[in-house]
Amino acid sequence: MSATAPTTDEGPEPGKWVETKAKLENGYKYCAILACVAGFGAIFWFVILPEFCEANATAATGHYARSHPRHLGFLPPKSGPPFP
Repeated sequence: MSATAPTTDEGPEPGKWVETKAKLENGYKYCAILACVAGFGAIFWFVILPEFCEANATAATGHYARSHPRHLGFLPPKSGPPFP
């Protein structure tokens, strides 16, 4: 008996390992897609969206919003005066 799982349909339950392997591979694909969507969503929410909102917030208040990623230290300051 070998130490590794069979890669063909041989064994006491033919086809079971091949079917399980296919299910695992599909699960990995779904997990990878979900991770990519979550990553792009986080980039949009924490980096891109605040950059679009920054001009309006800075013009209205004269400084970054307290929850802005630049104010919290997640992004480097732009050229110009430091944070208020």
